[in-house]
Amino acid sequence: MSKILERIRELCKTKTYLFCYNETNVRIELIEPVLGILGWRIPDLTREIKCSKTRRKADFALFKEGRCVFVIEAKSIDKPLNQKAFDKNEIKLKNYLTDPRFINAKYGILTNGQVWQIRDKNSQNIIKSIDILATT
Repeated sequence: MSKILERIRELCKTKTYLFCYNETNVRIELIEPVLGILGWRIPDLTREIKCSKTRRKADFALFKEGRCVFVIEAKSIDKPLNQKAFDKNEIKLKNYLTDPRFINAKYGILTNGQVWQIRDKNSQNIIKSIDILATT
């Protein structure tokens, strides 16, 4: 696991110019490569998947054996994942996780590319928060 995290850290360090980039570029330049390092590939990695209840699109949905495992809500890297931002993003993520398309997902992930928060579907509590650039 430490070698994987080191590869991800190196990726983030080389992409520091993204601090001025929008969410779309962060998804392409950081989030997708991190998911690739973690072994997620198309068709198990789906981008901008439409919810069946709303017009909204989840940024990513990760599938295993045809069942959704994670739903990911991405933010631009300059957006901190603090309490004020959390309230709005929590609602979006919770809506995705209760959508019939993602009903099997037990976890949601909120990330700005650098900080990754894994959240419980039901309680929305943060199970794990990882700052990729933080030293261990």
